[in-house]
Amino acid sequence: SFRYKHFFVMGIGLLYSHASSADKEENIVAPYIIESNDFRITQASLSNSASATLDEASLNEFNEEAKQAYLKGDYARAIPHFQSVIAADPTVLKAWELLGRSYGKSGEREKAIALWKKLKILRPDYAPVYAWLGESYLAGNEQQQALEVYAQCAKLDPSRHDARLFQGKLLRWQGALDEAIDVLGKLAEEAPTRSDVRLELGRAYLANRQYEEAKPLLEEAHDAAPDNPDLTMRDAMALFHSGDVTV
Repeated sequence: SFRYKHFFVMGIGLLYSHASSADKEENIVAPYIIESNDFRITQASLSNSASATLDEASLNEFNEEAKQAYLKGDYARAIPHFQSVIAADPTVLKAWELLGRSYGKSGEREKAIALWKKLKILRPDYAPVYAWLGESYLAGNEQQQALEVYAQCAKLDPSRHDARLFQGKLLRWQGALDEAIDVLGKLAEEAPTRSDVRLELGRAYLANRQYEEAKPLLEEAHDAAPDNPDLTMRDAMALFHSGDVTV
């Protein structure tokens, strides 16, 4: 009997065989259309990565009141402290980051963007500020602006793998698939243990109809998370289009 995966493959194949060519083209050229949860997942990963780097140790250079206000989410009380630090010494870059994040967490994303744009003018060689701007633009689904600053961040500091990952993801969302594959392929070579990079590369290959290249990457991701329906669908699509339907 067929394995469950291959039943699913056949179902995907039937759906594709009955879809109009226009529908298929839309799903390939604008692949983010068929991944409704992807943006929300991105937002969650941004939030988690930010909170992971801003622990108590990173706040120790500030006074106890500012530190406790930020950690407790009392951003209205934390903001004046970070403003005063910047006014006294604009070289304290952590204060710029925390002030911008406090604005963002208070629902004042535009203030965060304006603040970090100012820092970018003062320190155009400081790679992290481009990544912070990328997060803020993504929070507002401003994809082109996010793509531009992530690309600048990656150019300034190629070791910032997260910026390059988001650069590749945004290129894929915008349908620039060859560029996305170039960015993600180089990153996957440099960071072979990054499963998130390998998954994103597999998605880009799939969107570009390079099914043989997509198949091992998507199978790897599906095997790691077999209950994820998005990964199951993508794995099935790659298997079907590569002709790998076994009994």
